[in-house]
Amino acid sequence: MATKQPFNITPQLIGTTPTNSPQIISGDCVLRFDEVHQKTGLCRAHVHALAAQGRFPKPLKLVPGGRASGWLLSEINQWITDRIAERDSGPRAA
Repeated sequence: MATKQPFNITPQLIGTTPTNSPQIISGDCVLRFDEVHQKTGLCRAHVHALAAQGRFPKPLKLVPGGRASGWLLSEINQWITDRIAERDSGPRAA
């Protein structure tokens, strides 16, 4: 089975964002759930539960009013980096 390529976002497609919104970095892309699962190992239900609790990046709608959604690669990578930092700063086993 062929791996799907992430959907690339260009700054021209994004437009301007409010100052309190995350800025899109040139070259960032949107991952669909299969890629998020591959990077995190988390199942769909757990990803959505964590996002609802504010403990995982929230998905964005790919089309206004549509069903398709995805996650920004940069936000998923930051979430993974934060998990590594939590692990490394936690109590050490004796």
